[in-house]
Amino acid sequence: MIKKSKITAAVMAAILAVTTIFSPVLAGEFSSPEEITEEFSDGQENQDYKNEISDDMPQIQNEDGEGVSATESETERGTVVTTDDEFKRAVNSSVDIIRIRGNIGGNGKNIYELPDGDGKKIIIESGYTFKITSGLSRKYTTDIEICDNAKLIIDSTRQFETIWLKGIIKNEGNIDATGSGNVYVNYQENLGTINDKLKINILQDGEDEIKVSIPPKVTAGDMITPTITGMIPGSEIKTSEIFTGKWELNGNPLTGETGISYRVPVNRGESRIKLMLTLNEQYGAVKQNMQNPDYVNVQKSTSPSNVCTIEKKTLDIIYVDNNNGNDQNTGESETTPVRTFSRALDGIRNGGTIILLSNCVETNRVFLIRQ
Repeated sequence: MIKKSKITAAVMAAILAVTTIFSPVLAGEFSSPEEITEEFSDGQENQDYKNEISDDMPQIQNEDGEGVSATESETERGTVVTTDDEFKRAVNSSVDIIRIRGNIGGNGKNIYELPDGDGKKIIIESGYTFKITSGLSRKYTTDIEICDNAKLIIDSTRQFETIWLKGIIKNEGNIDATGSGNVYVNYQENLGTINDKLKINILQDGEDEIKVSIPPKVTAGDMITPTITGMIPGSEIKTSEIFTGKWELNGNPLTGETGISYRVPVNRGESRIKLMLTLNEQYGAVKQNMQNPDYVNVQKSTSPSNVCTIEKKTLDIIYVDNNNGNDQNTGESETTPVRTFSRALDGIRNGGTIILLSNCVETNRVFLIRQ
């Protein structure tokens, strides 16, 4: 909001110039509309004239002596605050934009109320710090812009409580989360400089929870890739950073497998597998508590997925190379042979063919000699 404005000498000169040019029209000296049209038919001269007036018109000045265009002064529905008390008054006013030009919230007076509603925005200007402090769980919808060399601090003072900044964050400065509670902001592609304590919500607005599913049936050797739903659009590109996988095979934990995808070994027999995802430390799925709208719930793991059936992989022809093979290979070609005859027997269909690429020695003292 422009608090003080003044009309400069340049404006007065421009007004007089306009009056002088149009005074013949007002005085009736042009006898017909055609003459008026002829007088202003040269578009370039008209444009030059408008440019002259425009050049002379940084005419509205704010309280700092800075020139502001008429358009900006008319559309900027904001107010500048420099103290805690000014900020609190602005929150309870009808202004849409609050510009912070002071260190607010760190002077012994906790700031925990922000303007709420569509179009509400706080801009922390360069060189200043704005601090939000609360010992209760709170949800804020205010958009916040942190300018270069400015800082936003969110202090959640009580353990197990959560502050959630749900609005759009534009950060060219710094965001620090402090306190023993949790602080979440919504996922966006570039959050700028943040500290490790600030957590990121990945649950899309309107969704109830993050869910995971896997294909109902695969064959040994296939890659199982989950489908994850409920995430904020764009966050899917970071699934491997956000989640840790917990795989369960035939009712038992699959030791050592923590990825969100899993390649089934080609020698795996008939099995059943399912997946649960846990959200890593810096992430959570945050939603409003329906019973108490002032509180929020945070999901840190998904429910287990559906069960996937793993079918045994069998072939009509399997290649065996006791010297260079690997029982993790498929055995489908000379370049991917299995190593042992027992592995070949396990993967061959009835009536199939086992081709030996080298002499094969088995531990049960059976010797197969390639002819």
